[in-house]
Amino acid sequence: MPMKYVLPLLVFASPAWAMCNAGEETFMSCQISGSAKFLEVCFDDKHATYSFGKAGQVPELTLQTTLAALDYRPWNATGTAIVEEVVFYNKNYAYAVRVGYERPWGEELYEDVPHRNFGGVSAWRGDKIILDMDCDRASVEFTWDVLLFEAKEALGLTWDDRALKWVALPD
Repeated sequence: MPMKYVLPLLVFASPAWAMCNAGEETFMSCQISGSAKFLEVCFDDKHATYSFGKAGQVPELTLQTTLAALDYRPWNATGTAIVEEVVFYNKNYAYAVRVGYERPWGEELYEDVPHRNFGGVSAWRGDKIILDMDCDRASVEFTWDVLLFEAKEALGLTWDDRALKWVALPD
């Protein structure tokens, strides 16, 4: 293949707003509906990072937490949609990033719903929601897999589906 065709393929495969560093996995990324702002959550075996801002610019807000402390709520294995959430804390604020994927139902085909992924972020101050933004569905990158779940387990944690929280495994 001539080199002139390789570069455009690389550009499309790597969105301009992608902020994950080498060695990190992307939990989710998207462009906020009706906005030039982008949201991305990345993680590796030790940390998780929330980035928010305009494409091609330094993020307006970057929050990082240890993977052990990350408030991650995995899919509960019910319903027609796979939905997961991570929450980042910054002083009196909490940023809840939700992301999901609508699964086919009954005789429905994948082609019946062209943009099955969805997501967004809600910001809380104390117990009051101060911001709620949805992602443009066509821009949501979410490949549901077990990487984040397994990274938490590798730290000696297990998901308690009754208490809805991560707990340390007994020795």
